[in-house]
Amino acid sequence: MGEKLGYRQFVEVARGELERGRAVELMQRDTLRYAKRQLTWFAREPGIEWIDVAVAGDADGVAVAIEARLQQEGGIE
Repeated sequence: MGEKLGYRQFVEVARGELERGRAVELMQRDTLRYAKRQLTWFAREPGIEWIDVAVAGDADGVAVAIEARLQQEGGIE
């Protein structure tokens, strides 16, 4: 599975082996499972700091938050 989420179901739909609605259900299920595994993996990593994208606003806001953190740690000037 991994980074190829949904490809298998898409191919099965294209071949007529799987109905679209069922394919969407399976893709959603598999995506949720993958996300849960990622969260489990990150939970074991020391020093992970999450950026609240809702607070940051957009990609530029996230970039500003990362830059501020790097400056605070002396990673950049």
